[in-house]
Amino acid sequence: MAGYTEAAAAVRRAREARDAARDELYLLQLRGVALSRAQARAARGDGRRDPAIDAALRSLRAQLEAVNARNQAIAAQLDALDPVEGEVARLTQRIEAAPAVSAALTQEIARLAGALDAASPNQREPMQDSVRTAQSQRAALADAISRDRESLAKGSALLKNAIALRGEARAVAARATKLRRDIESTEERGRDVNLGAISEQNKGSINEAKDVKGRRDADLRAAIDGLYTDQTPADLIASWDDSLPITLLPLRIETRWKPDLPRGGG
Repeated sequence: MAGYTEAAAAVRRAREARDAARDELYLLQLRGVALSRAQARAARGDGRRDPAIDAALRSLRAQLEAVNARNQAIAAQLDALDPVEGEVARLTQRIEAAPAVSAALTQEIARLAGALDAASPNQREPMQDSVRTAQSQRAALADAISRDRESLAKGSALLKNAIALRGEARAVAARATKLRRDIESTEERGRDVNLGAISEQNKGSINEAKDVKGRRDADLRAAIDGLYTDQTPADLIASWDDSLPITLLPLRIETRWKPDLPRGGG
């Protein structure tokens, strides 16, 4: 079983190597076609441009455009989050001041409650109203602080988002700067090119890639031959992984002879 498994893995590796060699050859052949067209344009006086340089510039400019768009989106998000920092500071200050206000109201309620015992009947009703007012103020303060805490939690999450956006903005700006430098250097390389020399170099690379692909094809054939050499169907089944379920279906082959067919109908 181990021998078959190793041989099957060798076939997969050989196939992957063959596919990589084939793809590399195909890309070089495409570059050869593009270079031939560029040489034809240069012969007509349209200028000497390496098509690989043009393709690289298109890719770099597209990346720069995407980076600039992201930078603008980040700036818009940060502008929308600007008021959040002030709101968080205001909520924090109010929440921190709430215990002192609540304690003062509690103390006032206790004072009024204690004074009720010694109050005259005419004073009781106004004092009871004062107690109820203080209790209502304390309850309203508790509700307000609860809402403020919820708002503060949301605002804090937005501030974290703003911090992350500022970090991303710095990374995006650095990426844009690098892309601009890459575009300038690529344009510099494309100003004066020898298309003939580049084409000859590409032809040499194509020949090397063909040799590599030929070797990879041979390696794949050898790996496939090694998978089935000197192994009967029974040996192959015996070498399969026991953890994989299989189903063997009977096959019946029947031959029927019809001697009464017309002449010429075999």
